[in-house]
Amino acid sequence: MNEEFVSIIRARLPFLTDEEPLLPDANLTDLGLDSLRTVSLLLDLEDALAISLPDSVVGDPETFSTPQRLWKAIDEVRANS
Repeated sequence: MNEEFVSIIRARLPFLTDEEPLLPDANLTDLGLDSLRTVSLLLDLEDALAISLPDSVVGDPETFSTPQRLWKAIDEVRANS
């Protein structure tokens, strides 16, 4: 996970304070990522990282479960581009 990725995610997590680290295995739902924020996060990540996550990845509920799983999905898309 790089700083840009973490910064983008943090902006969509209302229950994560600035003092708390974003742990790779943190439950994003517990940190306030709801369906609306998930869509916003997806758009932010695609714009900032110049990628497009396929529907199969976006539709998998595990993709947005933790920062680590989301980063892995992005890494896989980049590797296959």
